[in-house]
Order: sequence, then structure tokens, then C-alpha cells
Amino acid sequence: MTYVHPLGRKAVFVGDLVDCGPRILDAVRLVRNMVAAGSAFCVPGNHDVKLLRKLRGKNVQIAHGLAQSLSEIDALPDGIRDVYCKQLAEFLDGLVSHYVFDDGKSLSPTPV
Repeated sequence: MTYVHPLGRKAVFVGDLVDCGPRILDAVRLVRNMVAAGSAFCVPGNHDVKLLRKLRGKNVQIAHGLAQSLSEIDALPDGIRDVYCKQLAEFLDGLVSHYVFDDGKSLSPTPV
């Protein structure tokens, strides 16, 4: 499922897509589809980066919700899990650290 705003507005997801909530993989799928469709922007949070490190085989501490994300991944059928992890790692690795919208004007303070 991909959500697109009827007026062309775009959603902005500010990281930590994983490690919290009852349907983590569904949330990631929704965001990934929206980003791919051009209807959203997403930057990675520290939890997303930590999961990426784990998916890449690094030794990370399983804390702060990571066990929940890994549990959902482990519950995937055997034939799907490896492909899903590869696609998830590619998505997370492809996220950029920041965006500048409207040449930075939208966040500029209003003169007093």
C-alpha cells in the first residue's frame, strides 16, 4: 500500500522507524513504499542505523527495542527472511542523513 496526498504534499519521516510498536515491519514497508513513490522523505534515526549494522553482521547490543524488531524479522518465513533483510538493509543504507527544504527558508526564524 502506498499513500499519496491528493494535493501532492509529501510526508517527512524523521527516523526511528524500527524498535517501537506492534507492527514494525508494516511501518517500514509503508514508509519504504512512500519514499519509492516520491510521496515521502525519510531520514534514518539511531535505531534504524543500529538495525542496519546488525543486518550487516556487526555485533550490536540487543537493547532499546531492537529485540522486538529482530523478533518480527525472525518470524518471517524462511524463504522470505533473507530477501527481506537484504531489501531492508538496502533501504536503510540508501536514506540520506538530512534534507534542506525551501533553501532553508522554511525553518528560518521570523525577524522581530
